[in-house]
Amino acid sequence: MTIEEIKHNSVQMLTDYLNRTIDEACGIVSAEEDPYFPLTVMNNTSRFSDTLRDHAQDMVDIFLHSKNKTGAGYSLEMESVNTRSNGRRSIIRRVYFENENDYLDYVSVHPKVAVLKMAVTSLKREEALDGKSLSAWAKKNVRELTKNRPEPTAFWRNIAACAKWLSQSRNGEPQGNLSVPPDFIEANKALIQSLLTPPEVSSSRENPSLEDESPSENPAVKEKKTAKTESVEKQEREYPAFVAPPIEPSSRPLSVRFRSLSASSPL
Repeated sequence: MTIEEIKHNSVQMLTDYLNRTIDEACGIVSAEEDPYFPLTVMNNTSRFSDTLRDHAQDMVDIFLHSKNKTGAGYSLEMESVNTRSNGRRSIIRRVYFENENDYLDYVSVHPKVAVLKMAVTSLKREEALDGKSLSAWAKKNVRELTKNRPEPTAFWRNIAACAKWLSQSRNGEPQGNLSVPPDFIEANKALIQSLLTPPEVSSSRENPSLEDESPSENPAVKEKKTAKTESVEKQEREYPAFVAPPIEPSSRPLSVRFRSLSASSPL
């Protein structure tokens, strides 16, 4: 057991943690009824005897970087054992994180996870999707959910409002005015559309990632460099509400009702 192994295992557990965090935010599981922490990173089941001296330096390094010593990071569960040649010694029996903050700080993703929770909670509050569908969608769109935005709460509230309004229009349900700026709809039409067609709910675990895409893989960059694809053109034909009229830079948000999405001419 080394510090490098502890770090590696902690990062590898991030996928499972993100799946669980999204499910909690969607109301599928409860942190109170089924707590995720303390989270065990490594269990040491080896027998320490005459080889204890060989591991002494690793144990010292692990202890010096642990919460037991520094007050932050991973914690150590210690145990006293008798050895044949080294007498009674303390060994590390388990490495674990006591709580969520300790874990997130250690793997350096605290800010992004905070944004993720806020975004999913906002979408759930607006009832854009049911819990299971929202969970499946969120696990496929972690990068979108964790992007830095000037006003993230307002952003996701508007996204949810657009998706809900269009969904009601499709189903022939009565809906009021959509008080979202046209330029906002135009800039985020692909994201709104993805909420209208969420991925199928699967029992298999997703592999969400907080890693940023490289510039060459970023869809926004590709869109600037290439002409509109056939799928985008088809989307504009089928969902004219997303093709907002141009507005002046100084214009303010207006209460907009798109005739193309009225009850008389549904999608």
